[in-house]
Amino acid sequence: MKNRNQIYTFLLFALCLFSNCNFLNKNSNSETVENSEIDYTISNNDSVINLQFYNGRINDLKVEAIFLNHKSVKYQLGNDDLLLIKNGTLLLGKNEFVFIYSKENKTDSIKKSYFNLVNIDFVVTNEFSHNPTYFTEGLFFDNEGNLIESTGLDNNSKILFYSNYAAGYKVKDSILNSSNEFGEGVSIFNNQLIQLLWKNKYLKIYNTSNHQFIRNMGYESEGWGLCTNGANLYASNGTSQINVLDLSGNFAKIARTINVQDENGPVQYINELEWIEGYMYANIWQTNFIYIIDPQTGDVVSKLDLGILVDREKKQTEYIDVLNGIAWNKSKRTLLVTGKYWQNFYELKLKKELSKITNAPVQIP
Repeated sequence: MKNRNQIYTFLLFALCLFSNCNFLNKNSNSETVENSEIDYTISNNDSVINLQFYNGRINDLKVEAIFLNHKSVKYQLGNDDLLLIKNGTLLLGKNEFVFIYSKENKTDSIKKSYFNLVNIDFVVTNEFSHNPTYFTEGLFFDNEGNLIESTGLDNNSKILFYSNYAAGYKVKDSILNSSNEFGEGVSIFNNQLIQLLWKNKYLKIYNTSNHQFIRNMGYESEGWGLCTNGANLYASNGTSQINVLDLSGNFAKIARTINVQDENGPVQYINELEWIEGYMYANIWQTNFIYIIDPQTGDVVSKLDLGILVDREKKQTEYIDVLNGIAWNKSKRTLLVTGKYWQNFYELKLKKELSKITNAPVQIP
């Protein structure tokens, strides 16, 4: 067995390595295992984090330390192959573990990443009519609570402005795009209406009050989804990256990029975006999911499965396209969602709101 000074040296080295190296791969059980004779999986509930061991018994080892997100955490033995972590903190999204142990005069470590996703259910509180000829690309409520929608396709792209009434939404005005412009996401930023285009290599700027065209602004990326938190303008382009745009010059520049990842790695096909109280909600193209993203880390922290709404639409017509369109109604605290060629808007009440969730310590009772 290594002496105490050797073990302390190893622990210090391991912590430095863990803090400064990007050694974790994309999977929820990504790992670096020096000794393949033992391994573990990670799970959690409201009270405890479980490290479930296999290919060996925990009683046959000497546990030197466990690090969770760069901090040493306390633990206790559950049984021969289970460790319970107490007084630790699981973050929403990606967490990093290092398990350090000694066996037969050798000290080894197993390093893993673990994605902590919040399960959020919803109820459908209302259904409103949606024009099934609209190839929806963007959807949002402005600061006055007015609904705005953008649609795509060549020769048929437009921005629609709705009147809100008790029974639903009725188009009161629109902006038609040129025949060669394929409309995508839309948002209001710095008191101007901004519209992305798919492959035209520019975005369009309009007056928010009278909807008059102001100018085109060059933009080298493809345009997919668009949203804002008031301070920044965020744009997706169908990849795993969300760009923060700088519109201060003559061309739209990418000020920085957020790389989005979940337990399976980079998240491709990020489409329509909506900013909701510190998080970005994103349609993932060709799926029935809305992913909720922490913009600080790029981590996916929750996934809303809207397959039930897709099934409802398919029962009405076989010609629907993908789920697309997310709008947050601040006054009602509900989501309004729809899709390309869908016949309905759906108003959803989330049973859990991320803005009210804190990373409280996970403790053993």
